[in-house]
This record gives sequence, structure tokens and C-alpha cells, in this order.
Amino acid sequence: MEINLIEMWKGMGLPVRGVVILLTVQAIACMGVVVDRLIMLMLSQARSRKFAEQAAARGGVLDAAQMLKLSEQHPGSHLAEFLRKGLAVFVELREAGKPVELAVDL
Repeated sequence: MEINLIEMWKGMGLPVRGVVILLTVQAIACMGVVVDRLIMLMLSQARSRKFAEQAAARGGVLDAAQMLKLSEQHPGSHLAEFLRKGLAVFVELREAGKPVELAVDL
């Protein structure tokens, strides 16, 4: 049995054709989103690796201010963004007079 898409299209009513067109557009849009997210994740991974390499190259333990400054130099890195937000809250709590133990727990 052979499937002929042109014959199927000719045999469809107007509402069915509308549904086929709508589903086709949605499928194409979905594939576009998948490709976009894959590209975004690959770029973010590369940026995060670069950030981690630069942080490791500094050697030793960096204080919060140094790490915040370094993380701000790497936009688009999910790792740098994660550290920047966590350290910003930590620094804010320390400046508010919270002890280190409480600032770390929150």
C-alpha cells in the first residue's frame, strides 16, 4: 500500500486541512525551540568551563568579593550566575551583621 500525501490532502475537508496546517506550524516551532535550547546550553557550558578554568587558575581560595568580580566577567555562564547570586546573598547577609554560620545556611 502506497501513501500519497497529495491525494490525502485533496480528500481532506477544510477543518481537517486547518488542523493539519496548525499542527505542522506547531511542530516546526517546537523544533526551533529545541535547537535554540541546545545551542544555548552548549554556549553556556563552554562559558562555564572558561569561568571554572579562570577561577582554578587563580589558585587557592578566593574570597567572596574576588569571586563576585570574576563571576561578573562571565555573562551567559550558568555556573558564574549561580555563584554570583549565592555570593551576593551571602555578602548581603554578612553586611547586615549575620554570623557566617547563619549567612551560609540562608
